[in-house]
Amino acid sequence: MVFEPETFPENAQLKEWFSWRATAVTEHQQTELINKLGDEIVMRAHFLAYIKLSRPAVRLPDGRARIEAGTQMTYFTLTSKEQQVFYPVFTDVHEMEAWTQVKENDPMTVVVSFDDFAPILHTNPGMSGIVINPFSDSFPLLKSTIMAWTEQKKKIIEDAKEKQ
Repeated sequence: MVFEPETFPENAQLKEWFSWRATAVTEHQQTELINKLGDEIVMRAHFLAYIKLSRPAVRLPDGRARIEAGTQMTYFTLTSKEQQVFYPVFTDVHEMEAWTQVKENDPMTVVVSFDDFAPILHTNPGMSGIVINPFSDSFPLLKSTIMAWTEQKKKIIEDAKEKQ
């Protein structure tokens, strides 16, 4: 996790595949697209998220931020019509800026990867999952999917180590 990044992810490949969602009409096309999206999300993508800290981060001389011990970090959430609670994450700054009402809470921006999601969701039983680009693509990933993909990623990494 990177706090207050100097550069932001763009996720061009992921956004391209999101644009294909409307054209994937057959079951085969939908399955293929979900596999591509899953691979990109799990293995390469980085996302932007908003957090709130109980105390300000300490700015280091190199521009990074350090979070002092005992500081509580809270992710902002969105609730669906079905009352499911999701952590919103964004593929890029443009997508993140669509969430205008969060600005009044003085949020901090962090860059997160797939590997950051599972532990956060695991320790928060009331959370349903994450939603990528909730104000445009709105691609929800349920906790069960994230946990399954986490196990698949572990197996892929283990298998790759064994082959070395």
